[in-house]
Amino acid sequence: MSIYMSLRNFLARLFGRGLQGLQPVEGPMPALGPRPVVNDAQAYGVAIEPAEVAAGGWYWQAVRVHHLTPEENNGNHHIYIDLRDPALGASHPLGGRVYGAQARVTWTGGEQIAIIEKPLNEPGTNVPMWQWQVCALLALGLPDAELPSDRVTGLQTGHPDEAPGNTLFHHSFEVIYVKVQAPTVVYSDSIIYGVLRRGAGRTAQLLRDDVVVAEQVIGADEMFRFADLGAGEYVVAVASAAFRSPAARVTGRDQVQLDLKLTPAESQIAGTVRRGAGRIVLLLRDDAEVARQVVATDEQYRFTGLIEGSYRVAVADTN
Repeated sequence: MSIYMSLRNFLARLFGRGLQGLQPVEGPMPALGPRPVVNDAQAYGVAIEPAEVAAGGWYWQAVRVHHLTPEENNGNHHIYIDLRDPALGASHPLGGRVYGAQARVTWTGGEQIAIIEKPLNEPGTNVPMWQWQVCALLALGLPDAELPSDRVTGLQTGHPDEAPGNTLFHHSFEVIYVKVQAPTVVYSDSIIYGVLRRGAGRTAQLLRDDVVVAEQVIGADEMFRFADLGAGEYVVAVASAAFRSPAARVTGRDQVQLDLKLTPAESQIAGTVRRGAGRIVLLLRDDAEVARQVVATDEQYRFTGLIEGSYRVAVADTN
């Protein structure tokens, strides 16, 4: 009997099942470095926070975060989780399933440990989400062999109806982690560039972890370019303006192009409420309240720092 078969039989006894997920690696060893990331759940507020790991260290990378379509979900409200390791097999593009591995789901006031134990024709495990529960997810790995992990945040069911199968409090997500090795060489060759419309003459800033790491004055062509960037997430901001771009994630060896539009928050709406001293005035945009204040004794009010748009001023508790 081969060494591989002896090990496989031992693991089968250990986990109490035939380990269909553990297959010998055939052909070239699959890549063990970080993988491309797919997160089609960003529109639902789901984000991936990168693991903190030293160069050359092993960690769990969230490579796929998927919001299930109505046809896929069929009215469920779950997080479907899988952990895979390329060293365990080449029959699956992400490697063999790591049976017995654990993941931690947390929410305000609680947490749950989920164990990868389902058969291969199902997701590795699943955890239900309940009304208004906002969850975060970490991969732990096998007991006594835990590794750093990307953190997936913003998992919840409080999304509007889409079609039969996805309704309020009935949305689901799939998260797949892969065991990968951080690059042993740290590259700083990434570039974030693009256009900031209406930004000519402004000072663009590049932020990482809310710290300014670079800045430049934008010319008449409205273009910006930040080079020599290491791996991580960056945000483009504008000095002295309430503007932040979506986070851009780079690997240290790639380029990301952004098309941004500066919407200044410098407009004001001011006026008088006759016989309104002491009343509360509301500022509404798209029928949603964006600000309120008490009318001064001189019957004046003033709302400042407004972005472009159509607003309505109302007096609380009146028509």
